[in-house]
Amino acid sequence: MLGIRITLSPPTRKELARMLRHAEQSGELRTATRLMALLAVADGDGYAQSASLLQVSAESIRLWVKAFVL
Repeated sequence: MLGIRITLSPPTRKELARMLRHAEQSGELRTATRLMALLAVADGDGYAQSASLLQVSAESIRLWVKAFVL
């Protein structure tokens, strides 16, 4: 499955990283997983690769990226 490729501006990447740290510190596993997925896709990882690393489905990755982009 081909996925959407996303490019993050430095301020957006910084904000997502900040949000990830907060989610991890607060124990918000679902939010942290979604943020890690967005950062991984922005780093060039494919949906299947990201899904495997995060132990979620590639469809979940696709939906999270789609929600972020829209």
